[in-house]
Amino acid sequence: MARMERKQFQIFLYLLTVFIGFFSLSVALPIYPSLFLSNAPIFVGKTLFYGLAISMYPLGQLISAPFFGRLSDAFGRKKLFFVSLFLTSLLFFQTALSIQKHLLYAFLISRFLTGCFHHTFTLSQAAMSDISTNDVKPKRFGFLYFVVSLGFIIGPIFTKIFNTTQIFTFLGILNACLLVFLIPFLKESLKEKRGFKAKEQFFNMRAFKPLAPYFFINFCIYLGIFTYFKFYTAFFINHVDLSYLISVAAVFTAFVQLFLLKILLKRFSERQLMMIFGLIFSLSLMLAVTTQMVFFIYLVASSIGVLLPISNSFISNLLGNDRQGEGLGWNRSMQLFAETFGGITGGYLAFFSMSIPLFCASFLMFLSTLLLYNKKTVAKQL
Repeated sequence: MARMERKQFQIFLYLLTVFIGFFSLSVALPIYPSLFLSNAPIFVGKTLFYGLAISMYPLGQLISAPFFGRLSDAFGRKKLFFVSLFLTSLLFFQTALSIQKHLLYAFLISRFLTGCFHHTFTLSQAAMSDISTNDVKPKRFGFLYFVVSLGFIIGPIFTKIFNTTQIFTFLGILNACLLVFLIPFLKESLKEKRGFKAKEQFFNMRAFKPLAPYFFINFCIYLGIFTYFKFYTAFFINHVDLSYLISVAAVFTAFVQLFLLKILLKRFSERQLMMIFGLIFSLSLMLAVTTQMVFFIYLVASSIGVLLPISNSFISNLLGNDRQGEGLGWNRSMQLFAETFGGITGGYLAFFSMSIPLFCASFLMFLSTLLLYNKKTVAKQL
């Protein structure tokens, strides 16, 4: 019983870390317009840098996620948690200082470096995999994505409490407090460390070649989801109260992740759930666009509640215990690339019609379902 309680406490620590990580991200996002686009911007005459500024953090994440995950496989999760939180805290203070001093390039660099080192989500996924059997891993990944949603729901509320400089100072203090609380109680989850060989760190994707079809399937899923996220509100802007639509859709996603997912996992395999809810996503989104009925958006949101955690645990269960960090790091990079690529290509297609990106998202999800159906034999674990 005591051992079970200790494991539950470790899971709580991972969930708390992920919540604060995405809370920090969601608190920071709403202040970008005030820095560049308001009537009295902090960075005067730098409007053209707005797009670059909001891209710095995800760009840092995209580049560094696999390498950071690989380091955690080599040296252990706990050490990398310490490095991540310590440097992230310092960089939040640096960001606050750059805003206070109106130093644009220092602001851009600090946001990029924050993205490079703020990998508590990837580390928490890897650590959760270390202490979870394959049958309970999807449910626990569902909890991770639930606290991600919770962070994005609660975070923007705090944006109104502080001014722009105070926000990043507050985030620096918050992450420093998390570090002080976390490290004494966090146990090393990785039983056997891989060691470190410099040559294989940067170009090691070939080690995952047997799983390439499944990474591509996940990429199609992520591209479909993030293209939907970026354009469904623009499509429905004249048909419904967007604040209400976004809030209710988020509730459907959170409900599925918190309550329904564990029930579904008792009856279906991960592959089956990805196929079923990929098809539901595809058909529901197509019907939402053609009929303009909001009900179908709630079905899409419910599908996302299954697809995001299951697609991650599906890859995790195909990875060996010594490759969880690196493999999940590559998976995280694919998510970020899909988010960026979906925004760019979808923006071009939306020039012709706002429905085209959504139809493409529907097709991508249907394609992932077909590919999963075709891959009847799941690859052996690396």
